[in-house]
Amino acid sequence: MLEARGITYRYAGTDLSSVVDAHISLEEGTTNLLWGDIGAGKTTLAMIMAGVIPHFIKGSLSGTVLWNNRPITKDIVPGLSSYLFQDPQAYLRGPTIREEIELAGVAAERIPELAQLLLPSTSLDTPLAEMSLGQRQRVALCSALLAPTPLVFLDQPFEFLDGSGVDNAAQLIEATTEQGRVTTLVERYRPTADGLQCARAYEVADREVRLGFPIEQPELPRLEAIPGTAPNLVVEGLSFAYRGASRFSLRGVDLSVAERESLAVVGPNGCGKTSLLLLLCGLMRSNRGKVLVRGDRASARALRRAVRCSFENPEAQIFARSVREELEFGLRRLRLGETDISKRLERASRLLPFELSSDPFRLSFGQKKLLCAVATFIAEPVVVLLDEPMAGLDAANAARVRALIDSFLRTGGSVIVSAHRTSEVASISHRVVLMDAGSITDEIVSEQPMETS
Repeated sequence: MLEARGITYRYAGTDLSSVVDAHISLEEGTTNLLWGDIGAGKTTLAMIMAGVIPHFIKGSLSGTVLWNNRPITKDIVPGLSSYLFQDPQAYLRGPTIREEIELAGVAAERIPELAQLLLPSTSLDTPLAEMSLGQRQRVALCSALLAPTPLVFLDQPFEFLDGSGVDNAAQLIEATTEQGRVTTLVERYRPTADGLQCARAYEVADREVRLGFPIEQPELPRLEAIPGTAPNLVVEGLSFAYRGASRFSLRGVDLSVAERESLAVVGPNGCGKTSLLLLLCGLMRSNRGKVLVRGDRASARALRRAVRCSFENPEAQIFARSVREELEFGLRRLRLGETDISKRLERASRLLPFELSSDPFRLSFGQKKLLCAVATFIAEPVVVLLDEPMAGLDAANAARVRALIDSFLRTGGSVIVSAHRTSEVASISHRVVLMDAGSITDEIVSEQPMETS
């Protein structure tokens, strides 16, 4: 049994405790759930129960965590618990799929079977650096779930997975539970995987913890359709292959998005969505094809001014010492005057549920995601690209992102969002195109009338 008794914790350098007097009890052979809004303290609590805090992340901790009635000490943590962070790249250690799974202690003869379950038709010798974030999450999940530890903690394990990835991950989680291990999921709401049963659920809210199962994530109203016919961005025959790759990641992509329109690109892990967005914002150069912005062919340099992107993983985008500096950086690159910068920072501060003086590296994953979205919109480009914009967000912050999109569209801008499933973008897009194996395969026209904002 895993028990947390009277846990109170405060990070070093902060005045407010993240968790106050938490009591939790988890039985062996069960899957359990810690849930709550972003910044509520659920990840902190999970790291305490895993022994990551205070043994590897320092702070002020009171209370006791016990495994089978014995305190968890630093020397037993590596063999006791596996912790998959919300950013799966923080877990990965091996350069290829095969080597990563081998590091988890999996018998060599089982590796092909597991790889086929997680990444069918993908070579075991594929470098992780060449894979999408969703594909890397599949590998990290496999590694964490197969590591020979009695405790497994999975922070937002389905966040970057497509439908098949969610189903396969759920199978592995159920198998782990049947082996008698204690698996704990850290989620905002009910887990995405249908049929995955949790023995106990604890809500973390206002720094306190209580028993209780979550509700489904609330749905946001759809964006209002705003008349606008002139295309802001047109893509013609775009093709791209990574250096040394044996096949194209994108093949002859044609796409257009009009002023005041939000377009969603939906497809499975590894289909080329992120590669497309990186090409559209000028961070990579295509092998073939062209991109036009407001009718003019755009160079990579012109794209970097007219098109801004909020990445799928905010950890790859944040670098400044304060939220203010993070927001100011892009504005100063535009050579704006101090008065204009101050006005934009004031508008941004009203959208953020944390102070401009906050350290961005101390924010939760979802808070970082919101910060990156705000930083992208306040630059006021022609087109905004949002890679998995709702990943990591609770209802309140998803509503903030939707409001940002709506306001930007009304100024004549365009938005392109990526997602694994159409349900993830129903509230923030007017039109959906489907992508698979580097090509646009279909377009979905909603039969539901758009609701007004």
